Amino acid sequence: MPEKTSFTSADGTVITAEVVGDGPGLVILPGTLQSARSMRRLAEHLADSHTVFVIDRRGRGDSGPQGDDYSFDREAEDVIALLRREGASALFGHSSGGLVALETALRHPVRKLAVYEPPVSVADPTEDPWYPDFERALAAGRNALALSIMLKGLEGLGSASRMPLPFVRFMVSALTWTEEGREMVALVPTFPAEYREVERLAYSPVRYRGIGADTLVLAGSGGAQEYRAGGEFLASVIPRSRYLELRGLGHGGPDQQAPGQVAEVLREFVAAAPGAQTRG
Repeated sequence: MPEKTSFTSADGTVITAEVVGDGPGLVILPGTLQSARSMRRLAEHLADSHTVFVIDRRGRGDSGPQGDDYSFDREAEDVIALLRREGASALFGHSSGGLVALETALRHPVRKLAVYEPPVSVADPTEDPWYPDFERALAAGRNALALSIMLKGLEGLGSASRMPLPFVRFMVSALTWTEEGREMVALVPTFPAEYREVERLAYSPVRYRGIGADTLVLAGSGGAQEYRAGGEFLASVIPRSRYLELRGLGHGGPDQQAPGQVAEVLREFVAAAPGAQTRG
């Protein structure tokens, strides 16, 4: 089992992180409905070359609650507190954790920044028709139903998301036989505040043109086209950035499908001299 560490953020919230490995510090930010445990396999693949800190974001694990003043600004402050304490200068974020990583890099000097399919978009903002049903299910305490509605609406189960809702609910029920699935259901109440932050930031990727870090924007060739289009545009905006598509992977590449493959890409990128290319 990984060790745990805790630290205090700027607003006094106590944040925890899992720690494995030895070497230069690398901080990892999990995505929506993910905890530090979700990224353990990725962290273990990197442990022979880095001290890896996987943050339990607000509302997860032993970290403090999201709080009434929750925003990705607060989450960026959490990350900065850890980067400063450990002297780390490399940061990786998956999905919404990638958006938090981008916000962090706007506020704090980072040497190497990598993100995997952060929810940035080149499309016009649109309302999600499934979200009111999600809110009603959550308000009624039906977390598993709310998760089913969310996964269907966001196509979080790939092609299976296009099946009728009862089928998606059956798949979610099957997920709860696993520790990971039960954790996802338990974390559903953290989603609304995070969703509002994603909606606030997703449609303005040009805000990240001020990032000065060497940046690697990753996406999977087997995932949603929206992630690939957003990733390519994001890489064109950030001055010292490159877009890299990993063949055959989807949104779950770093945690479920191929953590070893993603770790090798990250290891090479972090170790490379400034401006060096990373192989696909």
